[in-house]
Amino acid sequence: MEMDLAPFFGNVFNIVLFSYNAILSSIGIFVWLHNKKNWAQKGSSRVLVQALARCWLDIGLVAGILLTAMGAMGLVYYGVADLEYLYAVMPILLGTFLWGGIITGLGYCLFDKDLKIDYTLSRVHLMIGILLIAFIFVEQAKATRIPLLEFFTNTEALYCFLGLFVMIALFSLRNEKPAVVVLADANLVATLGGMAMGISFWFIEGADYDASRDAIYLIANILMYGSLSYLMIYLCSLLTNTASYCNYQTKSWHFAEASAFFIFLVYAPVGTTEYLRESNDQAAIQDQHEAQELRIEQLEAQIKLLTEKVGEV
Repeated sequence: MEMDLAPFFGNVFNIVLFSYNAILSSIGIFVWLHNKKNWAQKGSSRVLVQALARCWLDIGLVAGILLTAMGAMGLVYYGVADLEYLYAVMPILLGTFLWGGIITGLGYCLFDKDLKIDYTLSRVHLMIGILLIAFIFVEQAKATRIPLLEFFTNTEALYCFLGLFVMIALFSLRNEKPAVVVLADANLVATLGGMAMGISFWFIEGADYDASRDAIYLIANILMYGSLSYLMIYLCSLLTNTASYCNYQTKSWHFAEASAFFIFLVYAPVGTTEYLRESNDQAAIQDQHEAQELRIEQLEAQIKLLTEKVGEV
């Protein structure tokens, strides 16, 4: 069986998509710069690889999910004209998700548990990191063609996300956890809970895609809020030296599971069962159409015969 993978590779292996993910995931460079005291003893290159690997493990997937969520918002915001357009744009939409997974896997392979370094950064590096995230966010927003303010003015998404976020954070503060840990936990619950609420809204109008677009947009918007907050909280945890307490790697996998479920629920490719069912339905319709044409031809022949007999009479 031959497969035409050229369009797929041309879209996925795109230097722009890779650059966006690489920039968002490479906060470890600032961690490396903050570990100059370890360069002489442990080696500058080893410290750099360790810092990057840890950051790739912690945020690589979520960086890709952020860009994918924004792309999904663009698809729903303007609608999909036809299947050809959808099939052409989906490799681009999922490309950032794919690169996030690849970068995370690379971090897993390179991370050395026995090499101890300080996972911290300075306030200057924190500001640079925030500016980098903002720059990539704006560039991705331009690619979706959604006005920038539209990403933050969906009141339903804000209510769902912030309501859960504030409630969980207030309850968690009683456990005397570090503030950044509380924010990281609240962000995960708010994101997953908000997406679940959006899916519930979706089922209200589940039989009508056009009517369901608001709910689908809501889910993608909440996922974007959660992913963006995740990256900002991660920077703050590096500043306060609490990243090791936030369990980011487990949280990133929960983000990946929820994102994959949502994306393939909305834009799933045709499966074997669906294909066979549609093929059988098409075959039945074709048989019925042919039978109707045959019946019409028979009726036309009878009418012609009757007309000739009437003419003879």
